Amino acid sequence: MTPTTYRVLCAYAGPALSRPHPWPVPASRPFPLQIRSAVYVIEDGDGRCCYVGSVNRRAGGLAEHLDNPAKRSVWHHVWVVPLISPIAEVEVRRIEGVIGAHLGPYLSRRLPFPLPSSSRSVRAVSRP
Repeated sequence: MTPTTYRVLCAYAGPALSRPHPWPVPASRPFPLQIRSAVYVIEDGDGRCCYVGSVNRRAGGLAEHLDNPAKRSVWHHVWVVPLISPIAEVEVRRIEGVIGAHLGPYLSRRLPFPLPSSSRSVRAVSRP
């Protein structure tokens, strides 16, 4: 990911952005960052976006993925777009959907549909 791409992803978070973390961390356990709410972007060994996900208020969301040996074999770097906490789950999912739509991760099967921030619900859409 380029610095410009990371800045664009942070801009999608708007006022929900917390302190940016503009460099990747290894996709390994223990995960070095303690962030309660965030959208995360996973890159493979070639630097391609393979997954976009989110975590909100619950420790272990990303850690559960990192405990999976099949994912760890593909996942190499994690870019984190930290979000303010507390934040509504619907807003986290909206930001995840916008970032996922921008990056087109090849392993994400379902991403939230990026509805406008004024919407009260988020629906998931399957990727082909």
